[in-house]
Amino acid sequence: MLYIFGGLECDLDMHVLDDDDVPIEGLYVAGNSMGRRFLVEKPVVVAGLSLATATSFGRLAGANAAKGV
Repeated sequence: MLYIFGGLECDLDMHVLDDDDVPIEGLYVAGNSMGRRFLVEKPVVVAGLSLATATSFGRLAGANAAKGV
């Protein structure tokens, strides 16, 4: 239920971005290791919030990886 601040930067297709904000082909991120989830800072303390984002963005990353997006 806990998570880290920061994390790997990604685009809307969940590709990890390099230092120049260019997607790294074949590398996806979701869950606690994903950056930019809350834009600035955590909005509220809610138990399970990390689980919901991991599930949602994990599904998106998996679907994109399967399609080769």
